Amino acid sequence: MKKRIAVLSAVAIAVILLCMVFTGCNKKPVRKEHVITSGQKTVLFLGDSIAEAMAGPSPLTERERYGYYGILGNINEYKFYNRAISGDQTSDLLDFIQREDDGINMVKSLISDSDIIHISIGGNDLLGHSVDDMIIHAGENDYSDVDRYIETAYDNLDKIITKLREMNPDAIIILQTQYNPVGKDSPLIGDRARYRLNAMAYSPNDYHRLVGGALSRLNDMFKRYLKENENKFEYEPYYLVDVAAAFEDIYNASSTRERWNRLFCPDGIHPANEGHALIAEANQKLLTELGLAAPDALDNYKTLKKEQLDYLYSKSVATSSVKKKIDESDTFGDVTLSYFNEVQGKDISYRVPADVTPVGNHFDEDKEFDITTLSIGGLDLTKSSLADNVPLPIMSRQKSYIVFRADGTFEMKYVVVDGIKSVLQRSIDWGLFSLPLDLNDLIDLDINYLQGHFLQHMFPGFDYTNLIDSLDLISGAIGFSVTGVDLDSQLARETAKELSDSGHLVIRSLDLIEDGLGISWKGTYRTVEQKSELTGETYTAIYIGDEFFKGESYLRFTYNHPSSGWDTVRLTVDVVDLVCEGELR
Repeated sequence: MKKRIAVLSAVAIAVILLCMVFTGCNKKPVRKEHVITSGQKTVLFLGDSIAEAMAGPSPLTERERYGYYGILGNINEYKFYNRAISGDQTSDLLDFIQREDDGINMVKSLISDSDIIHISIGGNDLLGHSVDDMIIHAGENDYSDVDRYIETAYDNLDKIITKLREMNPDAIIILQTQYNPVGKDSPLIGDRARYRLNAMAYSPNDYHRLVGGALSRLNDMFKRYLKENENKFEYEPYYLVDVAAAFEDIYNASSTRERWNRLFCPDGIHPANEGHALIAEANQKLLTELGLAAPDALDNYKTLKKEQLDYLYSKSVATSSVKKKIDESDTFGDVTLSYFNEVQGKDISYRVPADVTPVGNHFDEDKEFDITTLSIGGLDLTKSSLADNVPLPIMSRQKSYIVFRADGTFEMKYVVVDGIKSVLQRSIDWGLFSLPLDLNDLIDLDINYLQGHFLQHMFPGFDYTNLIDSLDLISGAIGFSVTGVDLDSQLARETAKELSDSGHLVIRSLDLIEDGLGISWKGTYRTVEQKSELTGETYTAIYIGDEFFKGESYLRFTYNHPSSGWDTVRLTVDVVDLVCEGELR
């Protein structure tokens, strides 16, 4: 019997050995370790609105210094690019990473050439559906819809990581978990859900836990993918930063939730300045562990915060004492607390674009372009008419232009045709519309919601009840202004007062409008040569504005050289499907 067992054991061992030699059997491949080379790292940020950092930073002009992508890029001295798009789900990201290079956006080139690819994704796969339904079903312990969304996200994630690994096998890929933004007063929870949950004996104090039950399933999906695909690639599929845990630690630290509440924007979902700092801190810990953090990153972070104190809060904060606290801070988190504890609720000072000295390279001579396309959401404003039976185009081609001057200044003007007042009066006579015209009803405008959730956060000090000064504030902050309306006129002030009193923007007289009605956008620009590593083609990027620090501006044109057969510029903004094109005059 023992002899038989010994023979069988020997045969079994031989089979196992043969299997390992010829088929690899179930042997795990040897995991390759990343070799961290010296030199500046290139980092690409992909994903959703959290990564895009448009709805979070306050003021918006500080996006690259307050957004977590900018913090990480600047303090570690990376060469960094942000190609995230607000609202994107995993399916959108999968489509996005397969785009061919399109001018200076160069999606495929950046993916193939990056040392680090950082992704924030998945939240919209859940929150893109009804949050009220999600929390009601969570109260009923029904996660069937959530699980269905998550399985779709899992399949998309697998395709995303597989595609990224095909395009760049050696990049370090970093994902992060999704934090829970819901508290008892969350604007994400509507009246219908509050009523139903109350009927089920849930109080507002339960909302965080109920939504957390759904989000934890999403975050477990990221961890499950790692476990189930640990041997699919030469390197780790990705590293996972537990941002959700960092936010939960603050939620649980105090029953008042005072600090936790200030992590979020008024819209109740996007991270505010301090929330972005917390995300940056969680990611910085991983970058340090991987040997990818700059040795002096903490000192760089201190410098960043002290510089912001000087130009944002010099008139409202005792900056010298705050700087001392920052210098004495031993950790990233201590710097964050030292800064935000002192600036919370304080008035800021804007950097005025007109006062900014242009830096970098500029064109040798002024270049003025006709606007040939200005399309938003598929509606081309260069071809649009007032109505189907009014063939007069809205845009004045003579007065609308884009100009890049040799001194480094930039201006874009979109002006409607002269005589627009007469045409509008004729349209009234024909019965196409009538006065007074309530723009709230015409374009479904809720000025209170817009101000409370976005404008006051993006532009501190904005107040529609003081509209004329608020328009001056926006003009001073980002260079946008309205032309062809005399804001000092009695009629304009009466319109502004009605808006202040009622929250409705009502046009009662066409005398409010003058020739030259339109918008103007002024600022600075710089040119940067960029090369596609995939196609070998060189592009000239035109970065607009001074909000960028060491990265690149959110608004950027691709300039096509005359040698290509035409002299044109092109700007795109994915989140609003904006395309602006110009051809040299």
